[in-house]
Amino acid sequence: MNEINEEPIIHPRIHRRHSNISDEDVRSAWHALVEFKPRNNASGRWSAIGVDGEGRLLELVFSKSQDGHWEIFHAKTPPTKAILKELGLLKGGRYGNGR
Repeated sequence: MNEINEEPIIHPRIHRRHSNISDEDVRSAWHALVEFKPRNNASGRWSAIGVDGEGRLLELVFSKSQDGHWEIFHAKTPPTKAILKELGLLKGGRYGNGR
């Protein structure tokens, strides 16, 4: 993802579904990614965790649009355990300690 620094397209559904997340929150998290990787389902989608301007962790899901720009179509805070596990940030076990 060499072009991760380019400005992403932020799908309007994010704010409609999560009124506590603004476009600026998503943009801030995009530029402060903690971890990101392609999803395991060969869909061309990526998942990521980033930190917004308020210090919140945001879960992001995005892909390349038809015109070649990154489009973020999902953002949520706090991140789900499933995404944290997918990104290797939560190791299983009841409290994430691998037990």
